[in-house]
Parts: sequence; C-alpha cells; structure tokens
Amino acid sequence: MLYYKNKIILYGGQSEKGLEDENFYEFSIETRIWKILEITGMYPLPRVYFSMNFISDDEIFIFGGKVKSDKSETDSIVTNEYFILDLTTNNISAPFIANLAPSSRFGHSSSYNINKDPIQHIIIGGLDQAYCSFDIYTITQLTMGFDKKWVNEQKKMHSNQSVNYENKDDIYETAKKTIINYKKQIELLGSQIIDVNRR
Repeated sequence: MLYYKNKIILYGGQSEKGLEDENFYEFSIETRIWKILEITGMYPLPRVYFSMNFISDDEIFIFGGKVKSDKSETDSIVTNEYFILDLTTNNISAPFIANLAPSSRFGHSSSYNINKDPIQHIIIGGLDQAYCSFDIYTITQLTMGFDKKWVNEQKKMHSNQSVNYENKDDIYETAKKTIINYKKQIELLGSQIIDVNRR
C-alpha cells in the first residue's frame, strides 16, 4: 500500500480464498471511495510478501514475493520478477535487467535511494526455502540515448567490493531466460486479446 496524490494505492495480499486478487485498487482520501484501476501492459500475477516502492514521483517498482503455482490451487512459488507501474498512464512494464538479478525471495526489505542519481532501488534480505543472504542488491536505471535499462549490482556485507557480473556466459543465460519469459507473457497477452475480440 502506498500514498499517491491524496490517494492510496493497494495491490496484493492474501484473502481467505488465497492468492486470487490481481487487481490494483485506488482509495480517494477526499471522497472516501475505492475503485479498481484499469491497468494496461504486463499484468503481474496475484502475490503476497512482495515489496512495492516509488522509484520516481509517478512510478512504482514491484519486486519478488510469492505467487500461485501453476501445479496446484493452494501451493505458491517464490519469484524474483520486477514490474514498474506508471501511475500517470496506469501501464505496467517489466524492465530488462542487465547482470544477474537477486535470487527469488519474499519478506525482504526494499527502498528507493532519493540521494542517488541516477535512480537506485535497494533490496536486502528475505526468505526462499531458507534465509537469503544479507547481501545488498542495488538496481540502477541508466539512460542510453532514448532507451532506459536497469543494471543490477550485488554489494557484499562482509566486504567493500561490489560484484558486477561481467561474465558473458552468465549475462547471456540471464538474457535468454528473460527473453523466453517475455515471449510467454506476450503470447498470453495475445491470447487474452483474441478472447476479448471474440466476445
């Protein structure tokens, strides 16, 4: 839940029915009325124990958490997905992340570093099957021409060195998995558009 221009934005959580609600809600403090936001783009699955922080005046960064497993109605899996919600357009995108991303986790802490230029998002701690390491991950937005990309770094708590993954094989494998995941999401969006058009 986050405060935005005299409104509260709510997403995620678990009801008595489980991980069922994928909607983003907006509560107007002035009118005391709730409404469901009409979202476009790459819609995230319902999730719990994730983090949600502002990364600019109008953009929210969503990371990790637990989502429902495809194999079972009651089981959940831990994820390390990233999403950005632009509240000026209500569009959600999944930014491409260079280098290796933090491992899948839930119950972690995250924050936006307002004193850092360019934009920097910080992730630390959390759980997977066991406790995640207490290493700090920073995700920084870089502008290259008209494009923007995010670069991930891991900062070890027991040393002053930043581990910036330069291994080409690791970067290639990470990019390959990201592209495959995007392809699946695009195919899913395409099938949903076909279903809507048939109606």
